[in-house]
Amino acid sequence: MILLDEYIRNFLKESNLNESLNLKDSSSIQDTITNLNNESQSLKDELASQDDAESFDHYISDRLDDVIGNFDSDFEYLDDGAFRKVYALPGQGWVLKLAHHTEGAKVNRQEIQMSGIDQNDDVYHGLGARNIFTKVYDYDRDNDLPWWIISQRVIPLHDIHDLELLKVIFPTFWNILSIVNSNENELDRNLKITESCMTQANNFVSFITLTLTKSMINSKRIKKPTEDYKGWDYLHKKQKPPYFSNKAYRGLTKEIFYNSMMKYYSFNIPSIESINFGKDFERLSRGLAYVGTTDLHEGNIGIVRSVKPSPDDIVILDFDIHS
Repeated sequence: MILLDEYIRNFLKESNLNESLNLKDSSSIQDTITNLNNESQSLKDELASQDDAESFDHYISDRLDDVIGNFDSDFEYLDDGAFRKVYALPGQGWVLKLAHHTEGAKVNRQEIQMSGIDQNDDVYHGLGARNIFTKVYDYDRDNDLPWWIISQRVIPLHDIHDLELLKVIFPTFWNILSIVNSNENELDRNLKITESCMTQANNFVSFITLTLTKSMINSKRIKKPTEDYKGWDYLHKKQKPPYFSNKAYRGLTKEIFYNSMMKYYSFNIPSIESINFGKDFERLSRGLAYVGTTDLHEGNIGIVRSVKPSPDDIVILDFDIHS
């Protein structure tokens, strides 16, 4: 029975991989996984022969990076953050994320949990977050910590320069700018902001990401204090109960979004009802309902390549999970 369960899990994993990617992608992924696993096992054997197995975490990152980043490799370097490096093969629809250290491997594990790819993992972040997060195709299953993951390749917003495309994918934000721009009583300063955002793609992208970031900052809660907490007197008197929660965020609601935008930009929008909230806001709101992040810059929001672009193509590339 155990063998049958294992066979079914492997079959489903292969089916999902092949359905999501073309045969060329799937083949190159399998080759990459084999190379990474072989290098990982080679390091384990070397350290075991030296009676130094506990040093595995110290060496594994550089060893895997050497496999992918050497001069004979076809991989191209895409990005390098505090926790991971990102590589890709030209013309293929996936990326490889390699952890720099154990903290990076823990970030990988968070993304695996977010994706739901591990059927044995009982950590749940909500379907909305799972759907808006980039797909994870496979990950390091041979080690205690996942030192690499393979995930969907998407286009980050900072690489999109087509304003017409952005208008289709982010209709709520375009509607807001249109309302402000058509208001005869609007401040000149605000009209200049809307004009620049409605004529230059990079400024429109900045408007989107800045508004979302401000909204999620204002969405933060604090945990309910206890009487022995040193700030109890202040918090008990000054903070209202709705701000107390075991969750770190209150989600992305229309009210939080509207109030954050109005506070930052001081637009002359008469009411929240004036805004036509579209499918882009609906998708973002569902995705940020149970988990939150303020890491919503131009490189962390992207779109999936599509023959018919729509708000359904919006994705978040990396989730700094707070729930």
